[in-house]
Parts: sequence; structure tokens; C-alpha cells
Amino acid sequence: MNEVETAKAREDRMQAALSGFENNVNAPVVPGEAANWLDQVQASLNELKDTYVEQVDEGHVAAFRQIRDEDPEMLRRVEQMRTEDREISGEFDAVRRRLELLESVTRRVRQDEKRVESAVAEFVPLGQALVARIRQQEVAVRTWLMEAFNRDRGIAD
Repeated sequence: MNEVETAKAREDRMQAALSGFENNVNAPVVPGEAANWLDQVQASLNELKDTYVEQVDEGHVAAFRQIRDEDPEMLRRVEQMRTEDREISGEFDAVRRRLELLESVTRRVRQDEKRVESAVAEFVPLGQALVARIRQQEVAVRTWLMEAFNRDRGIAD
């Protein structure tokens, strides 16, 4: 597989993991099935984290290098995107901790479906925000990479 095919396959895996996590987070919790919902959300979060780390370590590093090589004036943008990658990694940890707390609450109040629903309702926006932030970052990386190659630099072009 050449470099472009490898990048495309990595991007496809990450998009599939992103959709899987989003679907699991947004799935309604059937009464009595909170433990299964939590297992699915946790498994899909782990998959998303693994694929996102791979995308950052390989895809973003390569894109940032290309941006730097093509248009050194865009180094500030590259630094902003690197910072965002680090912050997203921290957000994964926050979502994971909140999911662990949700699991603990669910075990304690298993029979009280209203409390389980309430705890899940508090978690869902965190998962949705993570998905949105990752999507936004991926669009930013692609946009600035294209801009590095297509940027009009006036007379210098």
C-alpha cells in the first residue's frame, strides 16, 4: 500500500470509529440495559482513542511537516493545531473518567431508572462535544494543508 492509500485507510478507520462512538453515545438506553449501553460506549471510546492517536501520530505529524515545508509562515497555525490535538487527548481522559463515574452511579442505582436516565443525559453532551471537536480538528488540518499549497503569496508566487 502506498502512502496515500495508507493515509486514506487510516482516515477511514478513524471516521468509522468516530461514527461508532457517536452512534453508541446517541443510542437510547433501554430500561434495564444501562450496563450494555455503557459497555458499548466504553468499547467504542477505546477504539476511537486508538484510531485518533494513530491519526495524530502519523497523519497530523505528516500534514504539519508538509505545511511547514510548503509555507513556513503558517507555523502559528501548525502550533495551534498541535495544541488542539493535545487538548483533545485530555478531553478523551475527561470523557473516560465521566464514563467511569456513570458506571459507578449506574451500579449503585440500578433499580432507579430515572436516576440512570438522568446520569446518562448528563454524559451524552460530553460525548457529542468530543465527536464535534475531533471532526472540527480534522477539517482544520485538511483545510490548512490545502491552504499551504494553494495560498496566494502575491509577487512571491
